[in-house]
Amino acid sequence: MPVQVENQTDYPTREVERLVRFAHRELEVNTADILVRVKTSTNGVRGRYYNTVRLHRTVVGDYWGGWKEIRPDAGSATHLITIGLPARNFPRSVHYYARRETPPADIWHSWQEALVWVAAHEANHHWQWLNRRRRASGKRRWQFVESECDFAGYRILKRWRERRKA
Repeated sequence: MPVQVENQTDYPTREVERLVRFAHRELEVNTADILVRVKTSTNGVRGRYYNTVRLHRTVVGDYWGGWKEIRPDAGSATHLITIGLPARNFPRSVHYYARRETPPADIWHSWQEALVWVAAHEANHHWQWLNRRRRASGKRRWQFVESECDFAGYRILKRWRERRKA
């Protein structure tokens, strides 16, 4: 069963579902225990992976100027990915964190490209969580490797661009 996708943006729901599922399928983490929530963002393109969905909640504005709390009805999902997309301002350059190893500089030409990249990046975090191991130092603590996720996002975006041209 494919990833569960919840679209809270003005973008077409079918297109959002198709793009998110493409990124997850390419990384072979296409399971129904993941809920991907796509929201409108005012602070640019962003994403976040939660290894538990039960504790996550979100607060959204209502039409009357107030706020309401939404707890996710995750169904069978046990993991949550939230993705924020701006309503406009594309093309947009990719922002990388300061680290030694960065993937090739890239530009998102549309909201579809940004969604594919961020969905692949966060899906790779899920893959890392599923395949976590002890650190080389022998400690029990494990960590996400952001550069691996950035490269995964770049790789999947490149595949998506190639398939779109064909």
